[in-house]
Amino acid sequence: MLHFANGSTSQHALVFGSDGIKSHVRYAVLADGNTVPAVFSEKCAYRGLIAMHKAMEMLGENEPRSPQLHLRYGGHVLTLHIANGTIMNGQSLLLIYTD
Repeated sequence: MLHFANGSTSQHALVFGSDGIKSHVRYAVLADGNTVPAVFSEKCAYRGLIAMHKAMEMLGENEPRSPQLHLRYGGHVLTLHIANGTIMNGQSLLLIYTD
């Protein structure tokens, strides 16, 4: 059960917290004392947004409007359009090797 500052509540089967390794959401959800310390996952994500008309100037009409996933060893790059097709979203996930 989620309790909000305005007094409302909401119940869900799953809660996502994307606020980093020092997550306040994680602490709130697992505050029963059974938490496992957060550790660096050796993954790093980057995200970039570009206006669709600028993306089409650089890449042509079709490329920015087609969702694409490029996979490679150690990471991937994903592109897709958001905001009703007005913005091109690009994100990459890379593995950071620490040894």
